[in-house]
Amino acid sequence: MSASGVFAEPANRLALARGRQAMDGQARVFRAFADAALRADDPHEAAGLAQIAYAYANRRHPGFMSSPPLERLLNDLGRTHVPGGEARRAGNGDGPERVLHVTTQVYATGGHTRVIERWMERDDTRRSTLLLLRQEERLPASLRRACDAVGAPVISAAPGDLLERACDLRALAVAHDAVVLHVSPFEVVPALAFADPAGRPPTILFNHASQHLWAGIAGIDIVASLWELDAADAVARRGFPAQRSLVLPLPATPRALPDRAAARSALGLPAEAPVLLCAASPYKLDPVLEPSFHDTVAALVARLPDVHVLVAGPTPDLGLVPDHPRAHALGPVPDIGP
Repeated sequence: MSASGVFAEPANRLALARGRQAMDGQARVFRAFADAALRADDPHEAAGLAQIAYAYANRRHPGFMSSPPLERLLNDLGRTHVPGGEARRAGNGDGPERVLHVTTQVYATGGHTRVIERWMERDDTRRSTLLLLRQEERLPASLRRACDAVGAPVISAAPGDLLERACDLRALAVAHDAVVLHVSPFEVVPALAFADPAGRPPTILFNHASQHLWAGIAGIDIVASLWELDAADAVARRGFPAQRSLVLPLPATPRALPDRAAARSALGLPAEAPVLLCAASPYKLDPVLEPSFHDTVAALVARLPDVHVLVAGPTPDLGLVPDHPRAHALGPVPDIGP
């Protein structure tokens, strides 16, 4: 069904109107935080209020993808309080290049964690380092294995205020030949750390959260996206130069998997039944428009008498998957390969 067809439904037109009204209100709150940051005389207060604005927008979308006033503020704060220096090659030409991967948090499930793993596994001619800015959980076993396999040290950022942490990040970054940011969209520390281009190593943002408002566009040299739509969106909706918005597919590392019969048996599936798979965080399947994800799965199992639908992410109690013997809510699945 086309977008115009979806919004021909009265219930969906009402949902769209409510959504727009909600985003208008959320935009006003975001701009109030942003205005307070712009008025602040103290640099720590300004950076903190900018962080609050972006954190709010991460949960309550304001309807736009970049904030030029806050970008200018963070860039000015970074250039003033986290100044650059003379450019230098980290390895001095006598060893493999070093790449610093920076992330806010990693999780047992989630695309950006897999991207870090696959990037390090495939970048085997360089030395990788992983920096965790705000990690609250144990490092996932799969990421620990990936780091151990390539000899990548894992560093947790030291506590401190935003400007202190930005200075620490800058100091670590200049000991590397390139930086890859896998950070949350609300994270302002890299924006402060990389505002000054003087001596900054090439900085790549991996676009794992294209639907969110981003902080720190001005301190990024390249945006790397998994597919063309996200790469085009970075240009059209964020004002990023087209020649620096690139598509970078990262295929999975080949490994041994169970054969078809063994995999089906382990999942309790008939040998020849058609199978559909969805993998998503539960909030991405919440009902917004009609038909909802729940309605779609219910229609599939009703109309196709042999089909089984597997949904990795939501648990049965959430009600996002219909209660049906051929609709399976599997809950979080750390490894969907098998």
